[in-house]
Amino acid sequence: MASCNAQELLDRYDRKALPSFDVGGGNVDFLEAAFEAAEKSGRGMYLSSTPSTVQSYLGFEGYVSAIQMVAKRHPGVDYAIHLDHSKELKFVEEALQAGFRSVMYDGSHLSFEENVENTKKALAWAKAKGATLECELGTISGKEDEIEEEGEKLPTFEEISRFVSETAATLTAPAIGTVHGHFKGEPRLNWAVVDQMKDLNGNFVLHGCTGLDPQILTEFARRGWVKFNFATALRDEFRQGLVEHLEKHPKDLKPFTYLKAGRSRLSSYMSEIFGHLDPKE
Repeated sequence: MASCNAQELLDRYDRKALPSFDVGGGNVDFLEAAFEAAEKSGRGMYLSSTPSTVQSYLGFEGYVSAIQMVAKRHPGVDYAIHLDHSKELKFVEEALQAGFRSVMYDGSHLSFEENVENTKKALAWAKAKGATLECELGTISGKEDEIEEEGEKLPTFEEISRFVSETAATLTAPAIGTVHGHFKGEPRLNWAVVDQMKDLNGNFVLHGCTGLDPQILTEFARRGWVKFNFATALRDEFRQGLVEHLEKHPKDLKPFTYLKAGRSRLSSYMSEIFGHLDPKE
C-alpha cells in the first residue's frame, strides 16, 4: 500500500500505536532516518510537518515530492504524508491539493462550537480528496514552530466525548497535560480523564511526546492510543549526531558525512520509539 491515509494505517495495523515523526519540512536525512527505522520495525508511520515549516523549506508540493522520492527506495514501508497543527483552514485546503493524505485542523484556539464547525468543513474537504482528518480539543502548552501556547486548557471527559461524537474525524488529539518542546519539571498528565476515555469510540493522538518516560508511552499504547507525535526530541538527536561527528572530525568538509552521522543517530532513536510503542516489547 505504501502511501496511506490515517484510516488505512489504522486498518492495516489493527489500530496499533504508530509514531508521527516531524521531518523538518521534508529534510531528506530525517526522511531516510524515518524510513530506515520503519523498515526495521515492520510498521507504518506518519511523516508530519507544520504549515510554517513546510512553506519555509520546500513548499507543500515539494514536501510531498521529497517524501515520494525517498519512499521509492523503501517500497515496503507504509506511511501517511501528514500536515500537523494547521490553525487556518486555507493551509488544510492547500495541503490536500498538493497530495497530503492526512491533515490536522487545529481549532483549539476557538470556542467549542467554532472548533466543531471548522473541523466539519476540513473533514468534508479531506473526504473529497480521499484523505483523513485529525482535530484537536484543548490547548497544549509550550512551543513548536509557529505553535506557541503559554498556558494549557484541558478539556473535561464530557467535552471530549461530545467533540468526538460531533466531529466524527478519524483522529482526535485531546490535551491531557503534555507539552510541545521540552518539559520544564515533571509532566503532570490528567490520568483521571485518560482513564474515563477508555470506552470512548475514538482514535486518540498523543501530542508532545518529547520528554515522556518510555513507560508512559507504552502505557498509552496499551490503552489503545493510536498516534504519537515526536518533533523536538528528533531535532535534538539529529543535532547531537552532527556535533559529535564534527568534534571528532573537525576538518571534515563533506556535508554528506556529517549529515549521515546525524541521520544514523536519529534513525536509532526512531527505532527505539517503535519499540516503546509496542506493549509486547
